[in-house]
Amino acid sequence: MDYQNLWHLLKSKGIVVFPGFEICSSEGIHFVCLFHEETTKDQLIGYIARLEIDPRRPTDPSNLNAFAIFKLVEELKGVVYAAHCTHDKGVLKKRRPNVWKNNFLRIAQIPNTVSALKQADGGFYFRVLCNKEPEYRRDKPIAVINAKDVWKPEHLGEESASCRIKMTDVTFDSFAKAFGDPESRVRLNYNMPDQRHSVLRSIQWHGHGFFGKSKMVLSHNLNTVIGGRGTGKSTLIESIRFALDIDGRGEDKRTIEQLRKRNLADSQVVLDVQSKEQGGNRYQISRRSGERPVVTNPKGEVSNLNPSDILPDIEILGQNEILEIERSD
Repeated sequence: MDYQNLWHLLKSKGIVVFPGFEICSSEGIHFVCLFHEETTKDQLIGYIARLEIDPRRPTDPSNLNAFAIFKLVEELKGVVYAAHCTHDKGVLKKRRPNVWKNNFLRIAQIPNTVSALKQADGGFYFRVLCNKEPEYRRDKPIAVINAKDVWKPEHLGEESASCRIKMTDVTFDSFAKAFGDPESRVRLNYNMPDQRHSVLRSIQWHGHGFFGKSKMVLSHNLNTVIGGRGTGKSTLIESIRFALDIDGRGEDKRTIEQLRKRNLADSQVVLDVQSKEQGGNRYQISRRSGERPVVTNPKGEVSNLNPSDILPDIEILGQNEILEIERSD
């Protein structure tokens, strides 16, 4: 199948494609070059020509060495990673410390986990990847990924075929930025925790309250909301508490009741949640002023569960309550 046809097919299925190719440097080291998701076939051919690869014999080495490839891919606003770095034609197998330490090289592909390489080649690969091999020590440790070649559908299910990269949006720009902070944004599938946790997936408002008709999609991990006085930070917190039927606590109860009456009286608040307590199932919890919360399952059927059955351990504190706790002996 032609690249362009494959790209259109995958895009129609909601899959974002980062076009690219594998390249062999003049030293005989393999790298993979990836580019922006809107890169066309003609642009890609142009990049191949600039990297001095013969399109009729794409497996032949480029005339450029690794450093020249890094620099040119950077100019083209692409990303380069060291392919199968511990295997034949890999940068570590080739024993190229200067290439490994180059600041343009930020990503290296390995076959499985770092710990699985403890015994390989006398522990050399393990020490390098842990940044403990003196000759290969980098100012900043390299990002380690799994990206096994896939030529059968069943290969996609293998842990070594993919890895997890945290991005604000699924775009090439976000993908490239993630490798600036690999310790918090890049994970191998082997290293993902098995333990599930409950998640507030989104919150939506309907009606004529403070937020009108709007929706906020939330990260499954840490969310930070920043704004000046009166921009709705407390109303967001109280919207969640209101939907879950959780009252305020401490000396701030009256202020909370007034805020709800002022900002939420004309609103319906809808939470989309995923519950660890209920086996990872998703629910919608909705509530209008003066009514009890209504819980529905993914099929839209009203459930007999209460919010406390879905999120039994949740704690929600406003800033004044946190201050009250902090000041209390």
